[in-house]
Amino acid sequence: MIVHQDNPRLQQWYQRGMTSDTLAIVNLWNDGFSCPQIAAKLGKSVGSVRNSINRARDKGMDVRSRVINPETRRRHLMAGRRSGSMTDMIDSLPDGVVRWLVDNAPKELTLAQFVRAIVIDAYHDEMETGN
Repeated sequence: MIVHQDNPRLQQWYQRGMTSDTLAIVNLWNDGFSCPQIAAKLGKSVGSVRNSINRARDKGMDVRSRVINPETRRRHLMAGRRSGSMTDMIDSLPDGVVRWLVDNAPKELTLAQFVRAIVIDAYHDEMETGN
């Protein structure tokens, strides 16, 4: 790994004995990548990535305690739930409901975008009324 010359903070840590691999791992971690993602990206083991993060933290480097990127956060929120597909959901609706969706969806939106808007509206309505 090469330490980026344009980042003086990384240069400072490199001069204090942190390896460029560790600096690269910490940068990716702080950017929101998970240990398995970093390991795959850099060709390291997950354990090696975790050890590097812990070593950097122990040496006083600014390492975020837990960073979850949006993709990982969504997986955590959906844990144990099957999301299915929009097509399967529409296919399972009664004909009258499908007709209503088609008739009421703005032409510039897909049916998926329209259903998304309905869900968001229902969510905001519930948050406002506290139900």
